[in-house]
Amino acid sequence: MSLVVPAPVTRIMNILQERNYPSYLVGGCVRDCLLGKIPHDWDICTPAPIAQIRPLFEEKGYYVAATGLRHGTLTVIDRGHPYEITVFRKKSDFAAVHGKKAGKKKGMPETASLQEDLELRDFTINSIAWSEQEGIVDPFGGVKDLQAQRLRCACSAQERLTEDPLRIMRALRFAALLNFTIDPALKEAVYQTLSLLKNVAVERITSELYRFMQAPGIRVAALLREYAEVFCTVMPELKPMIGFDQNNFHHSYDVWEHTMKAMEACPRDEDIVLKFTILFHDMGKPASYTVDAEGVGHFYGHGEVSRKLCAGIMKRLRFDTKTASEVRTLVEVHDARVEVNTRSIRRWLNRLGLEQFERLLIMKTCDAAGQNPRFWPEREAYVNSLRAGLQEILAQDSCFSLKDLAVKGSDLIAVGYQTGSVLGRCLQRLLDEVLDERLPNEKDALLAKAVSWLVKTKRSG
Repeated sequence: MSLVVPAPVTRIMNILQERNYPSYLVGGCVRDCLLGKIPHDWDICTPAPIAQIRPLFEEKGYYVAATGLRHGTLTVIDRGHPYEITVFRKKSDFAAVHGKKAGKKKGMPETASLQEDLELRDFTINSIAWSEQEGIVDPFGGVKDLQAQRLRCACSAQERLTEDPLRIMRALRFAALLNFTIDPALKEAVYQTLSLLKNVAVERITSELYRFMQAPGIRVAALLREYAEVFCTVMPELKPMIGFDQNNFHHSYDVWEHTMKAMEACPRDEDIVLKFTILFHDMGKPASYTVDAEGVGHFYGHGEVSRKLCAGIMKRLRFDTKTASEVRTLVEVHDARVEVNTRSIRRWLNRLGLEQFERLLIMKTCDAAGQNPRFWPEREAYVNSLRAGLQEILAQDSCFSLKDLAVKGSDLIAVGYQTGSVLGRCLQRLLDEVLDERLPNEKDALLAKAVSWLVKTKRSG
């Protein structure tokens, strides 16, 4: 079988071959090619001693970066594009990388055979190699697993996960994104090694969570259900949701299953802000639960409690600042009542911005999808009315932020305002007048109102 390989990759492989070092494409790039996808990265492996790779390419005019010597990896730069070259690895290399005793110098992996290297890769679908001379090299049945849409480890699943416990999260990520089933032996190994996740850097876990959340909501929900213990190990704040009876006629499911139903309804595959909002939005319900005189359960203020809980998770897992801020905001307001009129919608647009407000509407639809089906028609109609109001505002090119205001600070200075806080307060007052539909967003009308305020202030002073 032949693969369509970019010219820079072929050149790099040929340079190795010229020195009698076999070279192979390996891992994700081979997997993606076999799945009919265009690889994002092209990784090359070779038995060449790592100490000889750098001078070999530098003498050919390449820039070589020592990006992963600890893992036996160098990066060759060709016309600004990076290509990783990794030396064949064996078990002792993993021992050195993960701080165990090994009979060799730390950070300088010894060369091994291709089969040894492929055995140590996370899953069989990533244990496939290719070279122009040999074609597909697949000692562990990765091609068949691709065809069967099955995720499996080469040889011992427990050994593979113990070598790098992050593979627990990688397994769930691949299963979600590729829609693959997880082999029973791998599933068993996940639970056998689950406690080792505590030894993994939180940044690595968060990276996998981000990518996991980019899968379709129905797959995300299915894996959250099946592997709840894994996710609760990473985010123990989720655990009280599981099996928590809402005891309210508006709900047909416990808090966790309600969240899963909402996740299934999410229409945006790659919007991780929305996905994390759905996951976290009712996390505060168990701590907010009260029962009224009729025995009905309520969750007053659960949005704020959920916000605090998810803020703690995102800080601990070191979410990026933008994602964390947007998720916190949406979790807090997910249950807020937006009135079906343009004035109210403008106010919310001013508070959240267009992108976040659109997410809020989607969140409300997803939330309703996980509640008692009896109330779905009216809740769907409510959100559709908000969407119609939003489209009306957008069609009118309406103003809902200071940057949309028809006057700027310089315009107010021209009619007599001084720079400073007074100027800022005047702009905000004008925006409030427009948002509340007391003034049109027109320069002449806004300036006339601003001048009248200025005159009134001078008279009273």
